[in-house]
Amino acid sequence: MKKQITLLFSLFCAGILARSVHRPPEVLPTIHAQWIHGGPITTVSDSHLEYFPHFVFDYSQLIQYSLPKEKVPYRNDPEKSISTQELNQLIEQLLCEVFNKKRKFSHFTVLQTKNFSFKYTCGLIVLKFKDHPFVLKLFIESPDTYLNPLCKGVEPLAFFTMGGGANRHLSGLTRIPNLEYLKNKLDASERWGGVIEFPRKWFWLPKDPHWIQLTGENLGGKKICKTKLPGVYAVIAEYIDMRHTISLSTLEKKRIVIDLCNDVDIYIDPHYTNFTFMAHETKPFKIVIIDTEHFPSFVGIKKRKQFRNHSSWYEYLVAKYMKDTFFRNKKERKEAQTIEHELSLF
Repeated sequence: MKKQITLLFSLFCAGILARSVHRPPEVLPTIHAQWIHGGPITTVSDSHLEYFPHFVFDYSQLIQYSLPKEKVPYRNDPEKSISTQELNQLIEQLLCEVFNKKRKFSHFTVLQTKNFSFKYTCGLIVLKFKDHPFVLKLFIESPDTYLNPLCKGVEPLAFFTMGGGANRHLSGLTRIPNLEYLKNKLDASERWGGVIEFPRKWFWLPKDPHWIQLTGENLGGKKICKTKLPGVYAVIAEYIDMRHTISLSTLEKKRIVIDLCNDVDIYIDPHYTNFTFMAHETKPFKIVIIDTEHFPSFVGIKKRKQFRNHSSWYEYLVAKYMKDTFFRNKKERKEAQTIEHELSLF
């Protein structure tokens, strides 16, 4: 009897909450992904997809910020260098090993794989050259994985819902343009000028790059929009020893990091481990910032905000994730397509 009552109650609730058959279906934002030379098309329709960040990157910047033609000098020993040709050969060999499902590599040590799927060969894998002072961030996607955060872990799913369908593949493309923006802004700052340093970074493309064609519908008030993204690319950065060399307390360092991030409108992730404090010849310290992805793109922050400390930052992110994932109404979903991005990098 109890089971029958429960079933009847469930059917009654379903009848109340069910969408009317006479109500027109909601037109969802849609992105089609396909190799630019043809092949199967993967289509994803989701209320979280937005025009920004998928259709704003200028891919000519991949060439503008590419490796020097001949050689790359070492950061701490300019007399030493590695030729661009050797760098290309090492990364091409790595790429073959990755696609052959290897997890240990001839010339690289793995630093991070939390956003990479070895099963589907997609996502972001971070490595260090064994014989050279450089770090490689290798990004791999295909049309059927580009908009599938589930195959790359829990974290990518959170950023998908918060950032308009954002993923590491997109955020990686912001790392060098954002570095240039931050460098110019901070060098001109009375407070931070001469205090902040960044590792040099370069984009890398395979010898024979394959491109993903994206076609969007009902995004940002546009009927149709198109762009192309590399299926494989990398960011090469100078290796930085992240051991702190001054005696400031951790609490004081975190306060300085939040102040710095507030002054650049949170264009960088305030996560404490992205910053290292070192001795300076004429100032109390210098700060080297290693992670320069444009964080507003990644977590969907569209308006300028200030944070008191790291706790308030994390509280905001948790609340934003919950709101974006579970509690947006139809009006808010529509408005998300037209809200101006005050913090847009491009």
